[in-house]
Amino acid sequence: MALFFDQEWFDRQLAAHGKNRADLAARLGVNDAEIIDIWKDQREISPAEVAIIAEFLDQSRAEIASRCGVSTPSTSPLTAQHAQQDSTTEISPADRETALSNRLARIEGRLARLEQTLADIHAALVNRDSGQD
Repeated sequence: MALFFDQEWFDRQLAAHGKNRADLAARLGVNDAEIIDIWKDQREISPAEVAIIAEFLDQSRAEIASRCGVSTPSTSPLTAQHAQQDSTTEISPADRETALSNRLARIEGRLARLEQTLADIHAALVNRDSGQD
């Protein structure tokens, strides 16, 4: 699994399909700033968005989840249709629970990666400081 959003892979996939980031943004229903944030790994990808991207690029959800740095592939019953629904549309309790569980798993995965990165930085600083004595 990629630890972070795999920009190069997505750019290659888009090019291979004759598409670009603007095309993907339009399909996801997001603006230019949001697609830039996705590419910079500053915006989480939802399970519904994983499904949309997988369909758009003719890839599996697991592959897209992995390349997005999502800790677990989307098994959510939410589909592209759900992602395009108005926010006032009711989602079933089971779908909501699945979506929330998937989001929590992604957040926990990100938190673990951040904690490991901080520990690595701390260790490097300690080693650097101890070498200067």
